[in-house]
Amino acid sequence: MKWEYLFDDDILARGRRYLRDGRVGTVWQSGSEYKGTVQGSRRYSVSAHFLENGNLERVGCSCPYAHKGHFCKHMAALLYAIDAGMVQEEETTGASDGSTIWKNSRILESELTGIEEMFSDRYYFFDYPAMIRKLRLRQAVWNQGKALAKSGAVRWKSFQILGSHDQTVLTKGEVSAWAVGEIVREHQAAQVEVVFSQNEITRMTCGNWSCPESYFALSNSDRICEHEAALLYLLGEYIREHNPGDATDESGELLLRGIENLRTGPEESDLHLELTGGTRQKPLILEPFFRGEPAGDAPLLGFGIGESKIYKIKNLSEFAAAMERGSAFPFGTKTMLILGEDRLAAESGPLWKMIRSAADELREARRLGVSGNISPDLGETIPLYGERFDRFFEIMNGKSVEMRISQGRKRMLRLRDAELTVRIDITGNVDGNGVFHGLSVEGTLPQIYRGLEHAYCFDEGHLNRIAGDEIREMEPLLRIAEGGEIHFRIGRKNLSSFMYDTLPWLEKHAEVRFPDRETAERCVPPKAAFAFYLDADGKSAVCTAKVCYGEKEYPLTGIPYEAEAVSAWDPDSVRDPDREQIVIGLLRQYFPEMTDDGAQFSTGKKEEFVYLLLEEGVDRLIAAGEVSSTDEFRRLAIRRKTTFTVGVSLQSNLLTMHVQGDELSSDELIEVLAHYDRKKKFYRLKSGDFVNLDQENIAELEKMMESLHLSPREFVDGKMNIPAYRTLYLDRMLENVEGLYADRDRRFKTLVKEFKTVSDADFEVPQAMKGVLRKYQKTGYRWMRTLAQYGFGGILADEMGLGKTLQTIALIEAKREENMSAPSADSPPVIALIVTPASLVYNWGEELEKFAPNLRVQLVTGSQAERAERIRSAKDYDVLVTSYDLLKRDAAEYEGIEFDYEVIDEAQYIKNHTTAAAKAVKLIHSRSRFALTGTPIENRLSELWSIFDYLMPGFLFRYEDFRRQIELPVVKEGDTAVSEHLSRMVSPFILRRFKKDVLTDLPEKLEEVRYSVMSGEQKKLYDAQTAHMRSILRTSDSKEEFNRNRMQILAELLRLREICCDPGMYLENYRGGSVKREACMDLIRSAIDGEHRILVFSQFTSMMELLEESLREEKIAYYRLDGRTPSEERLRLVNRFNAGDVPVFLISLGAGGTGLNLTGADVVIHYDPWWNLAREDQATGRAHRIGQKRKVTVYKMIVKGTVEEKILEMQEAKKKLAEDILGAEGAGSASLTREDLLELLQE
Repeated sequence: MKWEYLFDDDILARGRRYLRDGRVGTVWQSGSEYKGTVQGSRRYSVSAHFLENGNLERVGCSCPYAHKGHFCKHMAALLYAIDAGMVQEEETTGASDGSTIWKNSRILESELTGIEEMFSDRYYFFDYPAMIRKLRLRQAVWNQGKALAKSGAVRWKSFQILGSHDQTVLTKGEVSAWAVGEIVREHQAAQVEVVFSQNEITRMTCGNWSCPESYFALSNSDRICEHEAALLYLLGEYIREHNPGDATDESGELLLRGIENLRTGPEESDLHLELTGGTRQKPLILEPFFRGEPAGDAPLLGFGIGESKIYKIKNLSEFAAAMERGSAFPFGTKTMLILGEDRLAAESGPLWKMIRSAADELREARRLGVSGNISPDLGETIPLYGERFDRFFEIMNGKSVEMRISQGRKRMLRLRDAELTVRIDITGNVDGNGVFHGLSVEGTLPQIYRGLEHAYCFDEGHLNRIAGDEIREMEPLLRIAEGGEIHFRIGRKNLSSFMYDTLPWLEKHAEVRFPDRETAERCVPPKAAFAFYLDADGKSAVCTAKVCYGEKEYPLTGIPYEAEAVSAWDPDSVRDPDREQIVIGLLRQYFPEMTDDGAQFSTGKKEEFVYLLLEEGVDRLIAAGEVSSTDEFRRLAIRRKTTFTVGVSLQSNLLTMHVQGDELSSDELIEVLAHYDRKKKFYRLKSGDFVNLDQENIAELEKMMESLHLSPREFVDGKMNIPAYRTLYLDRMLENVEGLYADRDRRFKTLVKEFKTVSDADFEVPQAMKGVLRKYQKTGYRWMRTLAQYGFGGILADEMGLGKTLQTIALIEAKREENMSAPSADSPPVIALIVTPASLVYNWGEELEKFAPNLRVQLVTGSQAERAERIRSAKDYDVLVTSYDLLKRDAAEYEGIEFDYEVIDEAQYIKNHTTAAAKAVKLIHSRSRFALTGTPIENRLSELWSIFDYLMPGFLFRYEDFRRQIELPVVKEGDTAVSEHLSRMVSPFILRRFKKDVLTDLPEKLEEVRYSVMSGEQKKLYDAQTAHMRSILRTSDSKEEFNRNRMQILAELLRLREICCDPGMYLENYRGGSVKREACMDLIRSAIDGEHRILVFSQFTSMMELLEESLREEKIAYYRLDGRTPSEERLRLVNRFNAGDVPVFLISLGAGGTGLNLTGADVVIHYDPWWNLAREDQATGRAHRIGQKRKVTVYKMIVKGTVEEKILEMQEAKKKLAEDILGAEGAGSASLTREDLLELLQE
């Protein structure tokens, strides 16, 4: 049938997707007429008529798009369903014309109706008719399956309810089941399985490998084979007869059982049982046993259970399932036990946990699709190995366990801790001429089974646990043992090493018989004894080394120790060249050189070897032989642990401090700090002593000195003046550092205490705002008051929607009340200057009027002359509110005016410290400064520096120093120590809270990425643009070339993003469609149908215009806000949206992403991803904030396989910067390198 040429490519793609997603209902056929329904934003009726030659004659749909004369996606979905044969005939099951369309038609509606009637007699938990209806099962296959089932060619085998913990197939918490059938064949049976939830088949597998359909997954549901169909038929019969399953979950069953126990009362008393002759139900006892003699890699453990009589458990998986359900379980044909954890004897609990854990492991292996010979269940036994063996032994230690051997034979094994028993026989190896060539060693040891921590072995009546340390010590023997047998030989050349080293080790760990010991000892030379004489020679250390054999002494230096000479020694010589070479190698590790006369080993002039010798070398030489030294050498010392005291005091808003060491004089400490290098382990003082630099307290002192930008002498002698705002940072650095003690004066302690107990500070909430502030807002208000009291500044960085404005108004109103209660003779400063983006000036005016009506507020707006007049009359007001743009123009007018507080809102406006806005806010005279922003760091650490340069100039030092010492190490090198150091510096002056932590009554926020896939013309445009960009980047291979072409490259990247949104943004006559625009409109329609109200954010105003066209076509009311919307109009639109019923608000991300309260919406759509993730979060915060009563759902519209998906990945990768410094969420990046761009363009 030919019809696809009538449709656009993107329409066809959507039609295929609708069919794949199951949106096409039953398609009915009557002659050449087809009718069906397709689920879009609502259910639409679709029809099609074909000519006799198979060509499409007409097609119709009830959707608005089709009414305008277009071929729609619903039509395409229906036509694809017809092509796939997914149809039902209204009259007959066969096609008279021999058409191939119907030979694969779905199961007949009459058949489905019959099944539904069969199951309508009572309640069934498993909805079998729904399962069959959802499958695209062919009628012919269904008929074959029924025939196989009725003939017994496929028969029922087993059924199992999967526990809620079972992750084999379904979502956790769903009730699911597993049915198994058997295909009866001549030689060997095969298995067919089905796994299903309450109303849907989730997996089917056929084990008949000669069945072609078994190679296809369930997702291709036309490939269900006749064996699977037979099992489905048998499943229906089983559900009809047994009605398994129930919606009660495990917690519900537990509650019901508990209430039942309460209702029936406690167990009968002993008196009651005695008088009535009753007996108390006995607890069930689990008994383990070993099956067969231990062999292979792991012993096999089986179990029995019972009260007085113990019954063997033949299938541990089924037993575990019954235990968890608390159901009856058969043992043979006559015995049934009611199982359940509450029925187990206390001592059997740990064994039950072992069985359950093994069953869980098997289920997890099946879920992960682990290949190999994995059984569908545990069977009779579980193997003991690893942690499971350790756990079993711990449970049964000291008890006896039966070992069941073949033919009914048994023996008892007692579990105990024991040492490994090894027997060794050593005999001389003498030839026929009586020549002694060495030794032969033979022995036996038991089979070792490994646990995780210990090892185990069996003997005649025991299972022995061998300590892990002991088994590790025995590894050399275990490695050479084969089947429990040990055999090796030692020749004459290695006899000394064996007799002096190996034999003592063997005698310590084994039973050794050595009848030829005397013969061997006569052939062994005297044992080598080493002596070392240490001396100091200027800055070097030297060693004279000798070896003694009995009375004979030899130097370890000189020509005989060349390799050739050593290897040529006479094997009958008394000397042991191998041992001597080992000791010479040890000496070379600390003495790499020889003295000029070749008689001594020397460290040379490298101090590292002297330090290494003192730190560890001397101890190793003592272990190898006898060590003596001269007084000169003994004067060499390492000052390993030094302690320091740092005294700090606070006077007149300045800090003074001094540092003292217990083992280092002031001059020595200055010397150490001046030469400190974090990569060095030591420093050698002028006295010759070494100072161990690998000490936390020295590192912290050096870090403190660097952070304060002091020289070593200034730092140690205390000749410096440090700003008071360093107090909190110093206090943190002095905390919990071993060997670093602080001596703080009273004023220092008071300041620190007040900051640590801000929430309990004595600052009263202003009278006008009592009952308005939430608890966390009161803490923020008191934090700002505490900072202001000491003349500090700070960043209120609460997440969007937590009321930063309200907390600031409380600060200002408190100052007004304070001024009123204690009037000053002098004219007080104006309380506050608030600097904000132009769009928020009127917002601030309204908020000040609403929450603090007694404040006299002046909005500095209007013409230049009007603004100048308003600024000159500042003394008549409490608060001035202006914008960044106007402050730049009016900065000179503020000369001579002093404020108590300067507050900048949306402080990211000054993130670039070189801009006029950043410079202007720093010109204002104020006693304290505050910054309000939800994103102190958006892209770079320099943004944080700029804000602090406004708050407290010099706090983060000069920008050049900050960049060199902090920004580059953190960003370029990922230096976590520097990142933590910066965090400690700034954290006292940043208050950041999140909604999830402080607004327990705020509805949850759900986030979802909605993907679309491009096709047709849109895909062609995207691929062409990608190839074009790659070509540009390949020609810009140098950094200079890249920077020269940067603007062009970014423009080309913008074009890529426009194509993802809608090529119509830049192509006037484009008619190829936009997959994302269509998906967005589907989402809007669905949201409106669900009575939701929607915010749609886009950074492109041209995209908003295209969305407006779509909204107008569908007659959906909307508002729009962008950068051209006047401030007064913004407020009016916001208030109308929150109060009215207009469902959609289109908002430019740059213009409306901050400062607005839009709690009237509960759906947020981000149409295109912003480079900066924090900006998106800010926009979301317009709806998810205080006052929101409904759950907020956030959708990100992303085109799959494009630059947009890469942007998401980059957002996640780069937001860690802010998390490390602020303990916060959110930093994106708009600063792209050539490598970033190439990564974006990867397929």
